[in-house]
Amino acid sequence: MLRFAKFLRKLEIELTTYRDGFQASVSERDKFDKDFVERSALIIIHPNTAKAFGLKDGQMVKVSAGERSLNLRIKVDEMAPENKALMPKSIYSSYLDSDKVTIEPTDDGVTTQDELLERYR
Repeated sequence: MLRFAKFLRKLEIELTTYRDGFQASVSERDKFDKDFVERSALIIIHPNTAKAFGLKDGQMVKVSAGERSLNLRIKVDEMAPENKALMPKSIYSSYLDSDKVTIEPTDDGVTTQDELLERYR
């Protein structure tokens, strides 16, 4: 199987986190359910930025900040400013703890909460 991810370029971009009402409401139930992962393990970029770097909605990417990295899903949405990325405040954004990240395509799946918790230890 050909892996095209390695041919696409890396994107260095400013990252802003934001509060999502969902993140606050999840504290009242299971923080690690499927819905939490779908709404937390993502990075949002503007359609023009996605197009310029060949990224697609729903695509898996490796997001790195210094020595830390996560595998997240791309969400292409106009709510993100051009040439910047957004991430909901969650355990995922807290782990990266940076205002600049590198995004590159990957063939791996989303970093699970269990994997992330192991990295904190």
